[in-house]
Amino acid sequence: MKKATIFFALLLFAGVANASYIGMFADADATVCNLDYVPFAPQTTYVGVVVDPTEFPNGIVAAEFKIDNYFPNNGLGMVTVTATSQVVIGAMDTDYSIAWSTPQTGAFVTIATLTSVGFNAAWLGTDHVMTIMAGDDCACLVIVDDAFIQHGTVGGSFTFNCTIDCDCLEGTATEDASWSAVKALF
Repeated sequence: MKKATIFFALLLFAGVANASYIGMFADADATVCNLDYVPFAPQTTYVGVVVDPTEFPNGIVAAEFKIDNYFPNNGLGMVTVTATSQVVIGAMDTDYSIAWSTPQTGAFVTIATLTSVGFNAAWLGTDHVMTIMAGDDCACLVIVDDAFIQHGTVGGSFTFNCTIDCDCLEGTATEDASWSAVKALF
């Protein structure tokens, strides 16, 4: 059992190629995870699932998550959320659940588009990182397959006004770790 646990830990820290995850992107192709904020100009970002077809060959039917460090609700800007399904519960910044009536397929399944507009240059600031993570209510970060089985996943990061290394999967299972770091877990 210990060998299986160590193997899983190695996969977790080494990263699993082509693993599905929920992320936020500046483009509908899910390739850019940062954007320079421009005051008074509406900007669109896409929240969705990057799908590994070997993991979900028949598509997905639901997802649940939250976006940590979501757009500030301070009167200096606003965000409009346009979901790709009418079956939505919750809010992006606390616990967001979405379900579709038919399986969604493709390399990227859009959950929602977020159209944001700020009325002040200081609304988002420099290196404003938003991270997809487990929701507050369910404490889960999941993708649901076509057989209605929940799969735990990882969340991506998105950075407005990036001046640092803005990795789409910053702080998730794709981090490098030495063997000593893995052994220290046990």
